[in-house]
Parts: sequence; structure tokens; C-alpha cells
Amino acid sequence: HINIGEWLENKTVLPVFLEHDANCGAIAELWYGGHERNTSLLFVLGDQGVGAGLIINGDIYHGALGYSGEMGHSSINFEGPICECGNRGCIELYSSTLTMRRAYLAERLRTEQSHEKDITTDDFLQLSRENDPIARSIYETAVSQLAFGLVGFINALTPSAVVFSDPITTGSESFLSIIKNIFQKYLMPQIYENLIVSNCSLDEDPMLLGASVVAFEQLIQNH
Repeated sequence: HINIGEWLENKTVLPVFLEHDANCGAIAELWYGGHERNTSLLFVLGDQGVGAGLIINGDIYHGALGYSGEMGHSSINFEGPICECGNRGCIELYSSTLTMRRAYLAERLRTEQSHEKDITTDDFLQLSRENDPIARSIYETAVSQLAFGLVGFINALTPSAVVFSDPITTGSESFLSIIKNIFQKYLMPQIYENLIVSNCSLDEDPMLLGASVVAFEQLIQNH
């Protein structure tokens, strides 16, 4: 219940604009990623949490309360474990890098009696890229579950493109192949055949690029 924008403006005496990180990534992809300006695009982030920014007809969609894109807290298993949001079986519980790390440590303890207390996301993804059998299996399962969790959104919203970003994309060169295999199996055929699926192609941080666009547009509108 803290008004961050107001607090920062008081501290800096500068105009402050707030936007969700996934929305910033979606804006950057729209502006700098080579898409048509009227594109409907879903920009998916996968790290310790899972979220998405949604562009509809060239504009960010915020929803009635400004919470659109919180797909990580959509359930794919109504009898699953309880999430911190209070829901059960949220996508985030199956597809976040935090979940992958925990699953890796638990499996190592079960099969090898390893007592490692933690592993970094970078180290886990490196193990997956190097075909460590435990890490690779956990990674591919998590990516498949992420893709399955997106199917309902895509069937309902029919975006022109789905773009992935953040560390989850780096665990294997086959990331997009895993995603596309699930999409092809579960999406409506016409939707899949006309859907562009890619990783973010921007060299610079898409969230920072998108934030600059947000500030630029707000300043233009206010003056």
C-alpha cells in the first residue's frame, strides 16, 4: 500500500512513470523487434516468477485493475500445491527458475545423497545446457508446462506473435522446439499455423528499452 511513484517524485523532484516489467518488454519488442505496429503480441518473461505483457492492436492492455498479464498465477492444476497468491497449481509453481532449482536439489538429494543447500539460476541453466541428465529433464518439463499454461491464453486472445525473454530461454537450444511442440499439440490448428513464436531478439535489456518508450510517450502526452 505504498505509492511508489509519488514517493519517488517527492524524493527526486522528477516526473515518475510506473509500468510492469513484462509490459515494458512487450513495448520494446513492438517498437524495436520488427513487428507491425498494429500487432497483437504476447511477451512472456520466465525467471523466479512468470509474467506476460499483452499488446492488443498496437497498445498495451492493462485490464480493468491494471493486473493483466499475471499469467504466472493462473492455475494449470486445481489440485496442485498452494501458491503464495492463495491459488492452487499456478503456472509459476511448475515453470519458474526457482521451481527448477528446488526440483534439481531435491532430485540430487534423492538419487545421489547430495546435501547442496542452493544452486544459482545461472548454474542450473548451465548444467541443463551441458546435458546434465537431472537438470535437463527438469528444465524440459518446466518449459513444457509453461507452454501448456499459455495455450488457453493464446486460444482465447489469438495474438499474432508470442515472444519469450528472461533466463528460462537460455537452458537449451531446443527451448523454442519444446514450446512449439506443445503449441502444435494443444492450440487450435488455425491459430498455431498463423502464430509467430520466437525469443526476444533485442541485444539490449528489453525492459529498459520499453521503460524509455513509456517515459517518452508520457512526456509527449503531458506536454
